[in-house]
Amino acid sequence: MPTQPRILQIPKAPLMFVDIEAGRQQAYIWLISVLVEGRPSSFRPFYAETPDSERDILDDFLSYRKGFSDCTICHYGGLDERLTLRQMATYGLDYSDLAGWFDLQSAIDKSRILSTKRPSLKTAARCFGYDRRSTLDGVSVPSEYERVVCKHDEAGAKRLQEYGREDVGAMQHIVSRMGNAVDVSLDRFWTVPERTPPPLSFEEQCALAKSLADNGMNKIHIADRLGITKQHVSARLEEKPEEWKDREVSFERWCAIRTGILAGGAAREYGLDTCKDSKMYGVVTEQVSENAFRVRSDGAVFQVHKDCLNGICGSAL
Repeated sequence: MPTQPRILQIPKAPLMFVDIEAGRQQAYIWLISVLVEGRPSSFRPFYAETPDSERDILDDFLSYRKGFSDCTICHYGGLDERLTLRQMATYGLDYSDLAGWFDLQSAIDKSRILSTKRPSLKTAARCFGYDRRSTLDGVSVPSEYERVVCKHDEAGAKRLQEYGREDVGAMQHIVSRMGNAVDVSLDRFWTVPERTPPPLSFEEQCALAKSLADNGMNKIHIADRLGITKQHVSARLEEKPEEWKDREVSFERWCAIRTGILAGGAAREYGLDTCKDSKMYGVVTEQVSENAFRVRSDGAVFQVHKDCLNGICGSAL
């Protein structure tokens, strides 16, 4: 008896494949790779030569998107959408043209086409015969970007952009191969909800987690609601980010990452710690993770590790 083909729901609109690469602690975006479905020559890498250029590539991506407003943005996993909207909100950019992201990973997971639960992009693409050439991976890429920036390595920058090309190419390959698979029914009449809500800040996640816990919801259900792991729920329940907001703090310049200044370990590795005695002062604007804070100083926003605010580098509190 023939088996019923599995159904993969794909938006009916043409897809704009988008992949995001971020720095350590996801403090900034340095690469936005874009490929429009059915247009192999449309690949565009929005690459920040230094983290200082983050806003520029976000602006450029928004402008480029306006030329393909009929396309649905397709990404893989939840990070790309959340991080992009978070960074655009940081700069006060209007991201209404980016509404309605389609998560290919979730669609594959729901269809049960692959036996692996929530397969990575590389795993899914490999199952459909996609041959990657890059030896880089998601773990090594952030530090490789730092090395490329510090060494002004033009060849390395091209390799990083090629890595992004392979990621969006992998998504294109998966969709095209599934459309030709005999055991997969490709439903291209699905419509993505137009509204993309703004991402919850770390402070909002903490408040919501505590509220849900007070109402008797267990950590597993809270994790599903927030889209984070059970372990992260435990951290959210213990954190009190409101205690830090608007406080005046000090930190050493070499501790910060945000505007082209690398984390302390990397700075020492590349010989950029000559300004380690340069103390900076600022005001905490938000807590962005268990161990990271955004601090506004002299009009710029830095991301600083908690230890640099209350221990290693001292504090103005």
